Amino acid sequence: MKIVLISILFILFVSCNDSSERTTDVRMICFKDTNKEEIKKENIKYEFVQLETTDESLLDGIFQIRITEDRLFIINQKFDKVLVFNKNGKFITAIGSFGSGPGEYLSPCAIHIDENNNRISIADRNRLKLLHYSLDSYQYLSSQPLFNFIYCTWLSDGNIAWVSTSGYKTDKRENYYVKITDSSLNLIGYLYPAIFTSSYGVSSGNLITEYGCNAYLCIPYLPDIQSVKSDCISPVYQFSFDSHHLPSLEWLKDFASEDANYAYSLLKSEYISAYNFKETDTFLFLNYIVDKGDVYVCLFDKEKNITYKYSSSEFSEITDLYGLTAPVCVYNNCFVAIIGPGELLKNKDKIHRSDIKSLTSKISDDDNPILIYFKFN
Repeated sequence: MKIVLISILFILFVSCNDSSERTTDVRMICFKDTNKEEIKKENIKYEFVQLETTDESLLDGIFQIRITEDRLFIINQKFDKVLVFNKNGKFITAIGSFGSGPGEYLSPCAIHIDENNNRISIADRNRLKLLHYSLDSYQYLSSQPLFNFIYCTWLSDGNIAWVSTSGYKTDKRENYYVKITDSSLNLIGYLYPAIFTSSYGVSSGNLITEYGCNAYLCIPYLPDIQSVKSDCISPVYQFSFDSHHLPSLEWLKDFASEDANYAYSLLKSEYISAYNFKETDTFLFLNYIVDKGDVYVCLFDKEKNITYKYSSSEFSEITDLYGLTAPVCVYNNCFVAIIGPGELLKNKDKIHRSDIKSLTSKISDDDNPILIYFKFN
């Protein structure tokens, strides 16, 4: 599994603002080292989408993807382009371009598709702008100035949740990690008091994820998955990993004193350095980094209350999905991930499934990443 190292760390503790109530319905899940049952190949359903490869559509990877009924909107892993493909992977166009002019961006990190208002919004964390484009013509419409942020997501009520590693200070000199605004960027409130901050860290994916009408904050170094609403943030899941453990706050503070770059110390330690989370109606999918870069895949069957844990190599052998990344989103109750063609071709002699074998005969090392929709029956 491919892991992205970035200079970001959130250590956030569960908190709601003064006008909200905390939820106490937290599901505790322990991923044991030994599985009581095993995932079977025949119980995994796959669907592949080959993204067309041209000079204009070439991708280094996928940082974020938004999927509608007929289109795929993709932010390149290098944060330098936003591309549109149809649902079958045929390239349509680029939205905007890299640069500092009108309608251009320097670090696009979030896309929002507003079909009601026929608008695409792209958040640029370098230029600190929210850029808007037509959903029909892809032409630039307007922009709004932003404040500092690292990640953002649009909530089901139309408001926007913004996250900053340095926090947002209030008039009372309080510091919060999450800022809620409406679509016009008018302030609604703050969530999550800032207790620990650093300019460095490790991430295995976007810290904000969506599932249906819900938005979640996945903090790489805390065991809780937080549900984000306009007036409250509260835990819904709490994870433990048996013989593997997250670093303590004391350990992190020691290695991050005076804003030192402790990311490499954490990666070399025995601790889990980051994990990523996605959810469908029936399963949870986590991957985490531990023990100097080893990657594990964890699954939780929500209906049967069964957990599974595999090393990334074991998971590849079970699924035949060599070169699979962690899921980048969820769509139609499927996890959506990407596969690097090079890794798939390198391991083609190990593959048993006929549909994946057939796929290897249609790709080359230089092709765009392959999208895969998959779910567990």
